[in-house]
Amino acid sequence: MSVDFARKLSARTAPLLVAVVAVVTTSAPTAYYVVRVGELRAQAQQSAEELALRLAREAARRPVLWRYDSAKIAAATQLDHPLARTLVRDADGSEVLSLGQPSGPLVWASRPIPTGGAVWVAQSLAGARRTAGLLLAPFLFIGVALAFALGWLPRRAMFRAEAHIDALVRDLQELNDTLESQVQQRLADLERAYARLAQSEERLRTLSGRALALQESERRTIARDLHDGAGQTLTAVRLQLQLLGEDPRVGRALALVDQAIEEVRAALDRLAPAVLDEVGLVPALTRLCETVSETSGLAVTFDRDPSDELPETDAATEAALYRIAQESLHNTVRHAQARRARVALEHRGGALVLEVEDDGRGFDSTLAPGRGLRGMEERASLLGGRWTLRSKPGRGTRVRVELPR
Repeated sequence: MSVDFARKLSARTAPLLVAVVAVVTTSAPTAYYVVRVGELRAQAQQSAEELALRLAREAARRPVLWRYDSAKIAAATQLDHPLARTLVRDADGSEVLSLGQPSGPLVWASRPIPTGGAVWVAQSLAGARRTAGLLLAPFLFIGVALAFALGWLPRRAMFRAEAHIDALVRDLQELNDTLESQVQQRLADLERAYARLAQSEERLRTLSGRALALQESERRTIARDLHDGAGQTLTAVRLQLQLLGEDPRVGRALALVDQAIEEVRAALDRLAPAVLDEVGLVPALTRLCETVSETSGLAVTFDRDPSDELPETDAATEAALYRIAQESLHNTVRHAQARRARVALEHRGGALVLEVEDDGRGFDSTLAPGRGLRGMEERASLLGGRWTLRSKPGRGTRVRVELPR
């Protein structure tokens, strides 16, 4: 990038410099010529007055004959300084005397003769014009020198300014190039860091999914052990107690055994819902909705499009969806004071989408979530999914979770 202030300044000041040359060149000769013309006119007027007085005296001595004596009139018109031309006319306007035939411009002056007639005298302007012409050359030189100085000094300053600006522009360009290089380097570093972070997050999601799958497998193993061990043992103890008869102590023992069996069943359901292994995710959700409706009085519907075929999923994903639906309906029964609830499951964009909503009293979802809500969000996040909650006071609640296959 290069600036060209000097050229632009020259283009704009050229008319001014031409005007300066013209003014300086013509001002002094013109002034001299005007002054000199004034002086010559004054001299002509003075000469005309003097000649008019002389001719008046001559006419007074000879009122009738004076105009016919050309020699005396010529002698009377001789002055100490020469005149370019002299004219004398009588009262009738007839020419009495005419002296001189100069070439070139003249300046005239006239005065009336008291006895009648007039005298005209002229001064030549040739000398004034010649002198004014001679003055043009030196003042033209002065004007050109002045115009050169007026043009050169600003141009020199502009050249220096241009050089300084060009240096600044080069420095800025180098700084900009350096800055761009640094920015590109930082962007490359950030991209690499982001890629590493994305890889780390992907590995973390993979490990989290594996951990959940392993955890779910361990839970199911523990549940089977409890069912096959403690559950069968408690069932055998109950049968043995029933064989002992109607003793009140036996009845109390049977009640305790029944309570232990129910607690084992509840623990088994918390560890790993057996219904998922028995019938699968969709029937398990259907049974969950029916069970909640029967036990709580809440009208729960399960929306499922039969034409939407669900892909095969792992046990951790099925358990997470079932647990989130179970926890959401549990919260609705406990807190929402709702009349109806809806559970929907669909396959969309390579992900399983579960929605649970109710028409209850709702709450301010901007507040810190409770333990149950945090547990749902953690389950979805560990499986690489997304969990959202929408609720407003008096507007119900909707829980939505999307889990990748």
